[in-house]
Order: sequence, then structure tokens, then C-alpha cells
Amino acid sequence: MIAMSSAGSSNSWRAAVDRALGCRGDGDGGVEGGDEQEEKGFAVESGVGRSGVSGRAQQLTHAGAMDPEIWGNLPFHLLESVLAWLPISSLLKLRCVCKRFNNILYSPSLWATRGRVLRSVPAWYLFRGEGRECAAFNPEADCWFKLPLGFLPSSKGRVVAAAGGLLCVRQGDKMIVCNPLSKTWLELPPRKNTWKFPIVGMVMDTEVQEYKVVVAGRNSTCGKNLVTEVYSSLTKTWKDVENHPVEHHYQTSAVYSNGFLYSAGFDGVLAFDLKQEQWREMKGPSMRDTQLMLPQICECNGCLLMVEVVSEHFLMTRVSIWALRRLDNEWFKLASMPQRVLEEVISISGTRLFTYFGHGDYICFTIARRRVLVYSMSRRMWRWLPRCPFVQGFARRFTTLAYEPRVETQV
Repeated sequence: MIAMSSAGSSNSWRAAVDRALGCRGDGDGGVEGGDEQEEKGFAVESGVGRSGVSGRAQQLTHAGAMDPEIWGNLPFHLLESVLAWLPISSLLKLRCVCKRFNNILYSPSLWATRGRVLRSVPAWYLFRGEGRECAAFNPEADCWFKLPLGFLPSSKGRVVAAAGGLLCVRQGDKMIVCNPLSKTWLELPPRKNTWKFPIVGMVMDTEVQEYKVVVAGRNSTCGKNLVTEVYSSLTKTWKDVENHPVEHHYQTSAVYSNGFLYSAGFDGVLAFDLKQEQWREMKGPSMRDTQLMLPQICECNGCLLMVEVVSEHFLMTRVSIWALRRLDNEWFKLASMPQRVLEEVISISGTRLFTYFGHGDYICFTIARRRVLVYSMSRRMWRWLPRCPFVQGFARRFTTLAYEPRVETQV
């Protein structure tokens, strides 16, 4: 079953684009920004005159760098091809230039072109909020948003995976794929097997516009075998793949990297080859008795990462990030949390551990379900994100995810 609110209507599409741009909600359950949104994230450059051209652009025109007879009369398809490469922050500024640019931003073909030329877009960090909504942090705008999921058929659900602008929501034995920007959703056909806490992963192939959902788990009938089913959006069916024996439990949210889905446990890492549709096991970093490698794995810029915690008397004394070297499949220590930052983490969480996820250049740590600490891989810098103004604490049993806002992706 596929459902869409106000399907095909122009107002529905414009609202979806506004949500992709991170604009304030317009009363229909759209994205709503925090108090700092206009000041931090969407400050528009001053100096725009009635002609719709900024002062800097006028200077360039007078200097002969831009010929208004040429640039002001570009064919629509060429203008779309240029604008499709711009980041969201630049598209927001374009809305204030002139009515023509503002109208172009609502062109479906612009977003379709943008989906083809941009293999990846800056991700929002997605957390479970209260009720039927998520709290999303937009790193480009440096602020929080509400991302409502009230258009789904039931409030009893949990986001378990994300890929290519889509979310995978598990509602009991049902699996639903949705685009929260266009408010479209699809209930996947029933699976043969049911599990209480399955491993779930999702991948998107933009070349053929196909997404896959991989679900794997164990129950009393399969013993120690990991039973796996794969859903394809092209065939619209589930496919059984070869069982794999496992001895331990693994994280329920699988991480995609270079053709594999990864799921970590205390004693190793499982890797699912999407092409061969087979599982294999990998070793995690070697630990001593005083060390604990959290049963979680994440990915940043194609690099697999795990986090080590060393503690004494139930208090953390060291937190380190380990990375997998692909040349020899050996783990090495990449970075350690500075003592000052670690003390801040302990003051917030006490003896409780944290969860983490990675995307692009950043690895994000969720501390005590209410604060988020970010580490930049390239800059080697630690930073606390602003507090989320919408919730006092993120929901329990929710896997934090990186979500790419893509209004054009279809379920």
C-alpha cells in the first residue's frame, strides 16, 4: 500500500520542498526550526536591492564580469543544471534574489537533476523525539528541527534504518519505508520470518533507483543460524538468502560501507556482502580485561570505526576511536578523547555509557540521551552541538541515524 497526503497537488510538493530546505512549518506538520534558526542558519546576505541583485553582484556586472543580457536570459534547463549543484544554504539565499529564482526552487525537475548530480548531500543527524516525530540536527544550518512522522498509519513504530532520503520504520512485524519530506510511505509485504530484535540495514543504488532492506535475526526455530531476508524495491518482494551460524548477539542497526552492511558485537563484526548476499565474520580490535569495545560500529568517509572505553571503579578513564585499515584489515587507534572533554562527558552521564554513529567527516556521540558530542575526523576537533530545544531527552532504544534530506526520492 502506498499513501501520500494531497498526492500530486502543487501545495503538497511546495511543502515538501520547504521541508527539504529546512523552512519553518506552515501549519501542516512541516519542519519546524529552533529559536536560533533564523539567526544562525538562515541569515540572508544584506544589500539586496529592488532589482533582486546583491551589491556585490552589481559590482561584478559593472566591472564587465557578468553580462546581464546573457546571464539574465539563460534557458531554463541550463539554469536548473547550474543551480542543482548548489548546497541548501545557497538555495535558501537564492529565494530572496527574485521571484524567478524562488519559483525555480519548486521545480520538480530541479530536484530530480540535483538527485542525479549529487551522489551525497549533507546529512541531518536524526534522533527520536516525543510522540510521532523525530528531532533532526542540520549541520549546515547549525540548528535543530522537528521532523514529524504523523503521516504514517500508526504511532507505534521505530526508525531502524535510513538511506538515500528514505527512512525504514519498524512497526511490530511490519516494515514501512517512507520519505518524511514528501510524506509518502509504503508498507512492505510480509516477511516469512519474524524476530524480536533483528539486524536491519538499508542501502540505496542511485544509478538504478533501487533501494534494498536487509533484515536478519534468530528465533527458536532456526537455532543459532542467522536467517536473512532481502527486500528489493524493483521486484517488490523479499528474497531468502543463505543462513549463517552465529554465537552472539549484534547491534540491530547495520552500517553500510563499500558494498557491505556491518553489525558489531562484543566478540567481533558481521559483514554482509550485498552483491554475493553472504555473511562473513571479522575480528574487532584486541582488548585487555580493563578495556571495553562498545558493541557498535560506524562509518566515516568509507572508514569503519569502533569506540573503546577504559574504566576504573565504573567510571570512564579513557575513550578512544579505533579505525580499520583496509590494506591489511588491522585495527589501529585513531584518536582519544581529551581529558577535559571526557570530564564533561562524565559530569553529564555519570557511569552510563553512550551511543554513537558516523557520517561523512563526523562521528557523533549521544551522551545521556540529551547531549551530542561531535568529533571531526579531518580537523581532529571535538565540539558540543547546541541543546535540542524540543525534547528533554531522546527516546530510549532508538538508533541515531544520518539522514540525507532528498525530496525527490520515491518510496
